Amino acid sequence: MDVVAETEDSDLAPLWATATGRVSDEPFPGVVQVEFHEEDGTKVVIREKAAVIDAARCTPAAHYPRSVVLKCRILAATTRTYDVELAHHVEDLHGRSRFTVHYENVDLCRYDELEFED
Repeated sequence: MDVVAETEDSDLAPLWATATGRVSDEPFPGVVQVEFHEEDGTKVVIREKAAVIDAARCTPAAHYPRSVVLKCRILAATTRTYDVELAHHVEDLHGRSRFTVHYENVDLCRYDELEFED
């Protein structure tokens, strides 16, 4: 793997994931479950405050599942994968914050999809 310099907070990359539903309404504004897959197919499950994930898209009235963007730092890259670290101290249910994901999961060009999704 070629090592890529760690990005500053202002240069965080988007890691595309799926919010599968709200787990709790407390603490306000609630907790959502988010999932994505690592390059090897392992499902990553995160339960985090909606405000950290995307409070505007993860409301009690939202329809699930829905696309969300997790902020991450790209630590290393190959032609097919990125090694990423989730920002804002977000961890999966096993306490991990570093993952190897397929390059399509970190796609800067997909931001416009959020505007058109219900």
